[in-house]
Amino acid sequence: MERRSTRCRFGWIVGIASALVFAAVVGGGSFTAITPLAMAVEAVADSASQPSPVAQAAPPKTEAPAQSEKATSQAPAPVAKPDQEQPNAPPATAGAGTQPQATGQAETAPPAPASPQQATKAPAEGKESQPGQPPSQQPKAASPTFLSRVLNIVTYLVFLFIIFGVPVIVAYFLCEWWRAREYFGRISFILFTIVLAVVILLTRWPPKLGIDLSGGVIMVYEIEGAVRQPGARAQGATDQIDMDQLIAALNRRVNPSGVKEVTIRRFGPQQIEIIVPEVDEEEVAQLERVISSVGTLEFRILANMRDHRRLIERALTLPPDEHELYDDRGNLLAWWVPVAKGQEEAIGNFGEIAVRKGRYRNEDWLEILVVKDRYNVTGADLFRVREGVDEQMQPCVEFILKAGSAQQRFGALTSDNRPDPTTGFTRRLGIILDGYLYSAPQIRSPIFDRGQITGIPSREEVQALIQVLQAGSLPAVLSPTPISRLVTGPQLGRDTIRQSVIAMIVAAIIVFAFMIAYYRFAGVVACLAVILNLLMLVALMILLKAAFTLPGLAGLTLTVGMAVDANVLIYERIREELSRKATLRMAIRNGFEKAMSAIVDSNLTTMLTAVVLYFVGTDQVRGFAVTLFLGLVLNLYTAVFIARVIFEIGERRRWIKKLSMMQVIGATNFDFMGVKNYCIAGSAALILLGLVALGMRGQGVLDIDFTGGVAVEILFKKPKDIAEVRNRLSELRDLAVSDVRIEGEEPGRRYMINTSSPPGMEAEEYLKQVKQKITQVFGDELVHYRVDIEPITQTSFWRDTPGGHLAAGPLSGWPSAIAGLLWGENAPSQAPPQTGNAPASSAQETAAPPSAPATSSAPSQPSESAGAPGTMADHGEKSSTPAKTGAQRFPTRVLLKFEHKLNYETLEGLVKNVLAKLPEPDRHADFELYNEHYRRGDTTGYNQWELRLTLPPEKGMQVAQQVKAELEKTVYFPSSNTIGGKVAGSTRIRALYALVLSVAGMIIYLWVRFTRVSFGVAAAIALVHDVLITVGMIALSAYVANLLSFLLIDEFKIGLAVLAALLTIIGYSVNDTIIIFDRIREVKGKTPFLTPQIINTSVNQTLSRTLITSLTTLFVIVVLYIGGGAGIHAFSFTLLVGVITGTYSSIFIASPILLWLSPRPTGPASQVRSLQYVS
Repeated sequence: MERRSTRCRFGWIVGIASALVFAAVVGGGSFTAITPLAMAVEAVADSASQPSPVAQAAPPKTEAPAQSEKATSQAPAPVAKPDQEQPNAPPATAGAGTQPQATGQAETAPPAPASPQQATKAPAEGKESQPGQPPSQQPKAASPTFLSRVLNIVTYLVFLFIIFGVPVIVAYFLCEWWRAREYFGRISFILFTIVLAVVILLTRWPPKLGIDLSGGVIMVYEIEGAVRQPGARAQGATDQIDMDQLIAALNRRVNPSGVKEVTIRRFGPQQIEIIVPEVDEEEVAQLERVISSVGTLEFRILANMRDHRRLIERALTLPPDEHELYDDRGNLLAWWVPVAKGQEEAIGNFGEIAVRKGRYRNEDWLEILVVKDRYNVTGADLFRVREGVDEQMQPCVEFILKAGSAQQRFGALTSDNRPDPTTGFTRRLGIILDGYLYSAPQIRSPIFDRGQITGIPSREEVQALIQVLQAGSLPAVLSPTPISRLVTGPQLGRDTIRQSVIAMIVAAIIVFAFMIAYYRFAGVVACLAVILNLLMLVALMILLKAAFTLPGLAGLTLTVGMAVDANVLIYERIREELSRKATLRMAIRNGFEKAMSAIVDSNLTTMLTAVVLYFVGTDQVRGFAVTLFLGLVLNLYTAVFIARVIFEIGERRRWIKKLSMMQVIGATNFDFMGVKNYCIAGSAALILLGLVALGMRGQGVLDIDFTGGVAVEILFKKPKDIAEVRNRLSELRDLAVSDVRIEGEEPGRRYMINTSSPPGMEAEEYLKQVKQKITQVFGDELVHYRVDIEPITQTSFWRDTPGGHLAAGPLSGWPSAIAGLLWGENAPSQAPPQTGNAPASSAQETAAPPSAPATSSAPSQPSESAGAPGTMADHGEKSSTPAKTGAQRFPTRVLLKFEHKLNYETLEGLVKNVLAKLPEPDRHADFELYNEHYRRGDTTGYNQWELRLTLPPEKGMQVAQQVKAELEKTVYFPSSNTIGGKVAGSTRIRALYALVLSVAGMIIYLWVRFTRVSFGVAAAIALVHDVLITVGMIALSAYVANLLSFLLIDEFKIGLAVLAALLTIIGYSVNDTIIIFDRIREVKGKTPFLTPQIINTSVNQTLSRTLITSLTTLFVIVVLYIGGGAGIHAFSFTLLVGVITGTYSSIFIASPILLWLSPRPTGPASQVRSLQYVS
């Protein structure tokens, strides 16, 4: 009793210690995301701590007589705030610990821009700031905020109690009830793992999906070399590329909002892999331009009340969906620029600048007005940006401009905007990257060739700002087009998920039914172990943020079949112990202990192949490797540990008095070694046939993963036979056609065309040729883009002008910085501007410098039909009519409805091409494309777009009809993939390494495991046999596909998914071989020689478990092969052939070879002793 009490107390201590360790590792905020009550209280507290916005005076509807923009003595004084910047006061700096320097420097008030991850959190960090008060004068948090924090802590403690306390308490009462206190620790741990898995699933569902399931694109770019300016080598520059810096700059381009789970990583020594989820074929072209472009970096002066009062007053009258301010001749004067996320508080606190509020998708945007200047200094003018120290030994940013025109223009820009010598008023230089304002340092003195941005409090912020400045000039030149591109549409991904889930459910039902029917109670325990395995596997994948890919789902389904293998080994051992008249308790103990070595061996060998796959595979194959590895690790826990606890407690409580099991295969006495020569001859013939087929297909047996090429998905209007498709496209090189089926779509309409690129031809160029060939062959039989045109009736009426906000002094924080802005409740949402240099791209647009007067007419009232957010097509073409707004500017408005989604960039290009064909002056007409969900730079496709033209209605409708005609001539290709020769060559090398490492690893492991190299060599020969036969069957599939199409045989090729299946076969085949070899060593005992009788006896004794383990796995593979979908069809076929071949080779190939490699008896006496032992 004392011993049991000690164990009970020890279990409590272990449970409490585990809870403390978990709490220390995870931290206090892990579960606050699921606290809606606390979040609601936090929101109420935030709103309570902010004062009500004060209405601002409406801007004047008429403009004052023309006067110099710098004459501010007549201007009405802005409303002063407590910390407003006064004319004679030193310039304010935010976050700077020292006063800024006064010479040769552009000094900054805001901190450096944060990384994309930090930028999304920055607004929340300053939410307790009170309006108009500096940080030192902030009051303490109100009681609701304190209450919300208390609720967060309480919620966290509740979850800790649920995860750790509940399992311990339940385990304690169960142990007391069952009188099994010695099991307290084990039951507590089992319940803890189950509860933890359930909590993870409930709080973090859904899991992360790979590109092949969620839809998206995987692109690989070649790095062509480092960017080097003239004279850079003399300055000490090197050719080494900072890969981390390149990845960070690319991430800002591809994922400017920071909301998409974009992955950018090294793919090789000279490649970059970019994975962008939730994009389709139409959006990829825009992404390619964004990635390979030089980037857009601009230096612009922020509009201020002293220099640009009239411009600001006019700009504040613009509707929220118009950003650019033009004069009567269509010349750009100024435009609104959104502030980068995380910089709203810092930049919004500047004095006498123009600020207004934007709204898009329930998200607030802060916009700053910048003015057009004649100097146009951009990122292309920068020579170098680096980290340095200022005169006070504080970190700063140093930049150098290119010699010549760049230095002259920057010197003139900063000279024209130098501080006022009488009042000390300073102007700000906005740093605009990809259309977003990241920083706005003060101009303290003219700058010509170089300067510093000082006042930044930390080195990390300096480095972040350097990244922003360098993003306009990447540290490396990327290839113009990706050398590899894989696009998966979201519809195909959803259908694949559905098919995989159905396949997994059906496979689980079949396996569970077999196990329960064959093993009765033991089968129920095995099914429970499999369910717990899947539960914990999915939870662990979610916790590790590992993505489920298509092969990964196949691996998850395969886990169902492979997980019961361990249970079968244990149960067959228990059956043997019971047949020897052992007690039930002893049979259970011996069954688990004797089967343990074979289970560990088989799992370790398969885990070895999973590790190899992870390091040499692509993103999709890695998903399979992770799933397979984790499934096998958890299988050791569920099938061995948990199942044993259930059996021992069941026997102890007398719930099970005997284990009744079905036995289809009883004691056998087959002479396997007697037919070894026939089997080896048959295998040799089959291998020879496969090698002949392999030689005939040549490189065509390899998928584009290994050869380079293209894969194009086509969609027919009516179903078409696959044989006809193959025949009509037979001219394509190494052609392979596979059927793709989508739920709700008639079979035979969708096919995937796979063809290898000719030598010396780029994959992108070959893709164009393949699409042209498909279009020529099938023509109108294929689905084309379809467009419906609906005219929009013009309705013009006055509405209240959305108010702007003119910052007269430092604002009080974001979103308080725009608290004074009052809009109507139904004001249209506003989007950030399109990335690029659109506002500054026109050579015809000019604006007077700040020192020159600027005149303009009174702005027109905005109408209800004002322009769309982010839709100005081309600022470089001057309108033939004076600039207007709303319906007056765009007399023609039509609604374009597309059957298949189209993105902005594609449609914009079509409209421009149509306009370019019109006669003068219509070809210079302006247009807008509007969708309420679209924002500038967005690459998402939409089914509806509104086209607005400055042409008269009759001409505008003609343009719309021509756009419709052009688009309906275009064939709709749902997806297309390209893989370049360099990527394919690298993949081939890695695949070879993977095969060699796997086989070598098996030999070494079996050598160490059985202390003889003959065991490893015999197993390796059997593995080579399995691989050769499987590859031969894949090669033969091309010649029997039409004849055996009823067996779902296609023209299979060897790609990365097939490679994953081959490596899995290597690990799985070794499992059966290890089981037989382990029994051979046991039967042989101390006998000095291995004889055919020993092998026959060992194989007969393990025949039942060998066939049953293979049968349960085959159940799953057959279901995957029939219903898993086109994406894993070749994968399933390879596994199907490999598992059958592996089971056969373990008996008829590996065992005879082991006999030949072992020393043989030389005399009759040894043979007699061996025969006596066997009998």
